Amino acid sequence: MKKLADLEYLRLNTFQRLWYNIVLFVLGIPGWLASLVKAVGNGIAGAFRGIRNELTDEWKSAACRKAKNTPFSRMRSPAHGLA
Repeated sequence: MKKLADLEYLRLNTFQRLWYNIVLFVLGIPGWLASLVKAVGNGIAGAFRGIRNELTDEWKSAACRKAKNTPFSRMRSPAHGLA
């Protein structure tokens, strides 16, 4: 159903306006449901993204600490004058 302009809507009688509003409401339900499903999915995924970010940050920081403590990295450090 095409959306009416303001002047077209004002020309409708009471029963036509009621029918027009009911039809627009019913036709809008699938869009509302789709946005609800999307919002719930994003909410659930957001929780898992937070967990993933925490785990990857810990993994990356542990890997960096491990890499900094290797004999080769200590040998090339500027503190030893071999940079």
